[in-house]
Amino acid sequence: MNIIFLDIDNVLNYGFKTNDRTEEQTYGFAPELLANLKYILDSVQNTKIVISSSWRMTRIMEHISKDVNWRNILEQRLGCTTVGGIIIGDIPHNFEYPGRKYWARKRGDDIKSWLNMNAWQGIDSFVILDDNISCGNIPEVFPKNFVNVDELKINECLSKRNSDRAIKILKTEKFKTPFT
Repeated sequence: MNIIFLDIDNVLNYGFKTNDRTEEQTYGFAPELLANLKYILDSVQNTKIVISSSWRMTRIMEHISKDVNWRNILEQRLGCTTVGGIIIGDIPHNFEYPGRKYWARKRGDDIKSWLNMNAWQGIDSFVILDDNISCGNIPEVFPKNFVNVDELKINECLSKRNSDRAIKILKTEKFKTPFT
């Protein structure tokens, strides 16, 4: 199984309003960015998503839907017909938000915890899709598995170029053992 650790703000949406962007493109799921995530899923067989975004905490986006869970909407828009078919879980928040101290910013350590707890599931490879603002210590912990969607062009988000970078990582960087 291959894993995408997925941040959402500034990856699947643009995170700031402009006159030519809808609310959904700005704060929800921009269709053009979702298409790039689907491209990754279609290009690398047996790939699942683990939510690493702060959205995992309880945030339900009213501008997406007032009645339906945003995870279900995301899966449906990616073409999944069964709930939980693509999104298989969330990283814990032991280090990134300990005691709600938001300045800790140790998302990389929470991803490492998830990998250690789930290594038995047969993880072949993984990639982390995140932006500069929220990545915390990911670049230090996972330099070979991280696609910084802002690295090459500010506000590029999950572009085709970043999707191609993610596919290359999933096909070449193999997960070997749990981390210490």
